[in-house]
Amino acid sequence: MQKITQDDQKLLDELCTSEAILINTAFAANKLLALKYMQLSIEEFKLFLERRHGPFIPSMCLMYRSFILTLIKSIDNKYKEAAIKEIILPSDLNIEDIYPGETAVRVTT
Repeated sequence: MQKITQDDQKLLDELCTSEAILINTAFAANKLLALKYMQLSIEEFKLFLERRHGPFIPSMCLMYRSFILTLIKSIDNKYKEAAIKEIILPSDLNIEDIYPGETAVRVTT
């Protein structure tokens, strides 16, 4: 396990604050959309850490655990229960769950 520097923690705080703004706004509009945003945020951070440090075990990585805890702290209290439940027991959300009849289109360049 690597220690988290104060600079890394500062960056994590800023990142989580930005992510929480998006997630809280999404919760106000649609719970499933917010949960999907949160899932994607965590997945992207995990990919960032894998590129930066190589393969790791999430439960053993202080940076990963700190990101999740800071993200939870940044989410509004009225949405925390749903957010924590999603982190502990992730659901398989698709765009069709959020917007029935819609299909996701992935654009590649």
